[in-house]
Amino acid sequence: MSSHSKQWEKAVESEFNQLVKAKVFDWVEHLSNDKKAVGSRIVFKEKLDSYGKHVKFKARIVAQSFSQVPGLDFTETFSSVARFTTLRIFLALTAFLNLELHQVDIVGAYL
Repeated sequence: MSSHSKQWEKAVESEFNQLVKAKVFDWVEHLSNDKKAVGSRIVFKEKLDSYGKHVKFKARIVAQSFSQVPGLDFTETFSSVARFTTLRIFLALTAFLNLELHQVDIVGAYL
């Protein structure tokens, strides 16, 4: 058993609660014969500070999307990701205008 098991348990619970709150999935009792449930895995990540000290324990529940069939299980995909050139322009303007820039980590932002 890990010495950090309580932190990992809390991270998984937080991730699961975010998915429930965002209504990402539905509980079903039985699937029809032509349907197949998509599996999932939990990905764990330790966030460390510059001294190697544990700062945060993150858990992400991810779908095993390789089992899905395009056109049958989904029709479109979308990911709102900024282009790197957009980020560079934003940072350049921030520096040029002598503005302050802050970074935040939003739990469940990808949902």
